[in-house]
Amino acid sequence: MYLTEDILRSQLRDLAATSATGSRIALDFSPPAAAGTARDRRQLRYQRLFRVGSGEGLKLSVDPAEAARLVERSGWQVVEVTGMKDAARALVGADAGLPVDAVNAHKSLVAGRKPAS
Repeated sequence: MYLTEDILRSQLRDLAATSATGSRIALDFSPPAAAGTARDRRQLRYQRLFRVGSGEGLKLSVDPAEAARLVERSGWQVVEVTGMKDAARALVGADAGLPVDAVNAHKSLVAGRKPAS
């Protein structure tokens, strides 16, 4: 999300070219500004506002299907695509006291593997 699509594709291709067969990669992608609920969109606006002046701007926002295509076209086999809310629910224990349900379900996590050549 902090790189342009061209730069991300280039870096993913370079990683695929230099990685061993079976290597794994996981990437998270910011959703388009209009995705999700009003709460999700408000949260994205706040996150962008908090980054003003930091030089940390979001440069790439894609839906989960496009995120998967981007990873596949860069030389990786997509193993799983999931929403960050589902990933948080699976990985963060209920006893952690973290606001897992506040995570934007439209933010995506793509897991990939370097296929055999």
